[in-house]
Amino acid sequence: MSDKPTIDTSWELKWMRTVRKRAINILARIENERKPTQEMGYEIRKLHEAFTYWNSDTAMWERHQMINLLLNLYLKLRYKNQR
Repeated sequence: MSDKPTIDTSWELKWMRTVRKRAINILARIENERKPTQEMGYEIRKLHEAFTYWNSDTAMWERHQMINLLLNLYLKLRYKNQR
């Protein structure tokens, strides 16, 4: 018997299911509408978003987002003070 903690993969399963649902919706739209539509573009964007979440580490993603936010704020303030 091991004392290793169990890993919660429900978060990954949520995004995997979302990716699968969006992909199925896109295929259905292709079959039914037979041309690119605004709704199809929306589904593709949502598929990309879900795939990004499924394929990434959220803590790392949030950290990078915070660093980018702080860097942009710093650059804006620096540019404003140089004028």
